[in-house]
Amino acid sequence: TFLCHACDVGKLDIVELLVEKGASLNLQEANLTKEYPLWYAARSGNVSLASFLADKGANVRQTNANGTTPMHKAMEVGDRQASVELTELFLAHGAEVDAKNRWGNTPAHLAARCNNVDALRVLIARGADITCKNNDGNTVYDRALHY
Repeated sequence: TFLCHACDVGKLDIVELLVEKGASLNLQEANLTKEYPLWYAARSGNVSLASFLADKGANVRQTNANGTTPMHKAMEVGDRQASVELTELFLAHGAEVDAKNRWGNTPAHLAARCNNVDALRVLIARGADITCKNNDGNTVYDRALHY
C-alpha cells in the first residue's frame, strides 16, 4: 500500500497526509508476509512515525504472517535508544510483552539474540517471562548465550 511504502521510507509528512485522507492504519500488504504500516515504522526504528501511528489507533498487537509484532521488530533495530523508545511506546499502547512469533520467540528472545540489553531490561521490568521457551526449546538466557 502507499501507506506501507511511506512508512518504510520514513516519510512522516506523507503518512500524516494519507491517514488524514482515510488510509487504513491496519491494512496488511498483499504479499506473502503481510506487513503493515506500524511494522515498517518499527523495523526502521522511526519512533516519531511509530508514535503517530499508535496514537492514531494502529494496532500494536497486529502480527504479520509469521506472527511478528511491531515490538518483535523493535528488538532488531540497530539504534538501541530507538529500540528502547519503541518498546516503551508499544507497551504503553497495550502490546503484549510475551507475544510469540511463528518460531515461539518473544520480544525478549529477540532482544537477547541481538544483544539489545537496554530493551531487554525494559521488557524484564514490564514482566517479560525470561524462562519461557521458544519452539527450539531455548529460553531468553539460552538465546543470550548463543549470540
